[in-house]
Amino acid sequence: MHIVSSDSYRAGEVLPHRKAALAWVRANEEDAAVRTAINAVASLYYAAGRRVEAFRLAGLPPEVRVLATWTALRDRGVDPREVVATWLAIEATIKADPQADTKDEFKHVQAAKLLHRMGGGAHKRWERPESQGSITVAPME
Repeated sequence: MHIVSSDSYRAGEVLPHRKAALAWVRANEEDAAVRTAINAVASLYYAAGRRVEAFRLAGLPPEVRVLATWTALRDRGVDPREVVATWLAIEATIKADPQADTKDEFKHVQAAKLLHRMGGGAHKRWERPESQGSITVAPME
C-alpha cells in the first residue's frame, strides 16, 4: 500500500479485506463474541431514533450526528454483519499497511467514512482556487 498517514484508504484497498471479513463473520456468527458484536450493532440501530436529513445535522455535536448514521444504515437495511465486517476490514487494512497510521482516531474516521457511504452518504471533493493561483482539494460537507 502507498497510503500517507493523513490520507484515507481507497475503496479498492479495503474491499478485499471487507469481503474476507464478511465471510469470516458469517462463518463465525455463532461464536459468542461475534454474536455480541452483531447484536450490539442491531441495538444501535434500534436506539438511533428517527431519521434526520443531512442538511439538519450541520453544527450538531458528534453524538447527534452518529445517531443519524445508525438510522441511515438501519433504514437502508444494511445487515449488522456488514457493519461488524467493516470494522474488521479497517483493522486488517491497517495491519497490512507497512506505513499505517495506527492511532484510534484514524481507525474511527476510516470506519466512519465507510459506514457513512453504506448508509447512503457521500464524501465529495471540490476544487477551490487560492490567492496564489493554486488549487486546493477540500472535503465537502
